[in-house]
Amino acid sequence: MAEPHRTHALCNYLNMAKHHRTNALCNYLNVEHYHRTNALCNYLDMAEPHRTHALCNYLNMAKHHRTNALCNYLNMAEHHRTNALCNYLYMAKPHRTNALCNYLNVAEHHRTNALCNYLNVAKHHLTNALCNYLDMAEPHRTHKIEIIITSY
Repeated sequence: MAEPHRTHALCNYLNMAKHHRTNALCNYLNVEHYHRTNALCNYLDMAEPHRTHALCNYLNMAKHHRTNALCNYLNMAEHHRTNALCNYLYMAKPHRTNALCNYLNVAEHHRTNALCNYLNVAKHHLTNALCNYLDMAEPHRTHKIEIIITSY
């Protein structure tokens, strides 16, 4: 989707009442994997400020919805999940390969638990940490995600 249309669609989404926004995200996650991957890639191509704002709104969802959403994401087929994470991280190839291989080689059960544990950080700290992460220049962002991944 072209940037103006994508931005407009996101603004409409974020202006929904919390209940409807939560349902919309759950519906999004239930879309067939192929379409969900394409939608995620389009979302990640948004300009940085919009992406950060969307993430903050996502983090403001009730804890159980947020956890379920990430668990559903982790249940995507491995190659779709890998492509989505690669697009999100925008890492240089060597760093991206090493970081994702380390992350994706963790057993599914442990990987899911790691993300759930991460989400249990107080909302204020979690939001600030992710916003800071998204605002970093590329080399620093690559380094930070490697620290996050290896910490689990």
